[in-house]
This record gives sequence, structure tokens and C-alpha cells, in this order.
Amino acid sequence: MLTKEERKEINTEFWANFKAFSKKHKGIRTKQINWINYPTYVKQLYIRLTCDTESARFAIEIQDKDEGIRDLIWDQLEELKKVLEKEMIEPGVWE
Repeated sequence: MLTKEERKEINTEFWANFKAFSKKHKGIRTKQINWINYPTYVKQLYIRLTCDTESARFAIEIQDKDEGIRDLIWDQLEELKKVLEKEMIEPGVWE
């Protein structure tokens, strides 16, 4: 088990390295990308990165009020599933 100070040091090092990595990659509009809350420029579609002591999670959130639109976006994402999983190190969990 890690001490509170060790966890804090690992967290700080991770986010510092991640920030340095992300500065090298510019977005579509040539500005720095906020990788924690990636701008998709698609209404009601969000890409999120969350990390805690147990896991790191990358999520694509569909938050449209209309169930039909959510289903349509989900179907489109499922069509991209093979492409996305080919690029991932670990297989994804689709919920």
C-alpha cells in the first residue's frame, strides 16, 4: 500500500508528464487540447479522461435528451468499435 505522499508524488508526476505529452499535440484549430475534457465540437457528445488510484478511464459520453439520437450515435460508435479497439492496448468496456 502506498502512503499518501507516495500517491501524491505519483499523481503529480503522471499529470506533469501527461501535460508535457499533450503540449506536443495540437487540436484541429491549432490550439492546445484539454485532454481531460476533449472538445468534440459535436453537441451533447463528450470525451472524458479520468484517473484515480485504481484505474485510468477514457469515456465517450452521449448526453442528448432524445433517446433516438443517443441510439443513433451509439450505433455509429459501434460501427467504429473495431477501429477503436485496434488502437487500444486493452479491450474496451462498452456500456
